Amino acid sequence: MSNGQAADPKSKASELGIDALKQLLTLASAILALTITFIKDALGTDRSKAAWPLLVPIAWGLLAVVIWTAWVAIPDACSRMEVNRYVFATGRPKVLATIAQWSFAIGLTLLTVFAVRNFKLFFTAQEVVKSATP
Repeated sequence: MSNGQAADPKSKASELGIDALKQLLTLASAILALTITFIKDALGTDRSKAAWPLLVPIAWGLLAVVIWTAWVAIPDACSRMEVNRYVFATGRPKVLATIAQWSFAIGLTLLTVFAVRNFKLFFTAQEVVKSATP
């Protein structure tokens, strides 16, 4: 700290937890926006041939849950900051942070499974686009 005192470990842990939620919020928002924007370009006209297409909207829903839960948990955790108390130990911040973390992990996993399962389709779509360009 700037006044020369050592930071309280529980307070520092709370700050790091809040920072982690901010990062999850940023990543979930970016992944959601990018996949919504570029999924049609990545698959091209072969969208109907995609395997397991239901994974994508489920993943989007989970990423939306991350955004909402992190958005609510961050100010709630900040309002509960006290000396010698870890804000994510109990209560609503703990529940919301846990939901955000699991939703992010599962949502990202579903998008990854979809991408791996449709790996060939992504390249086929790009080849069709390139060959159609005069």
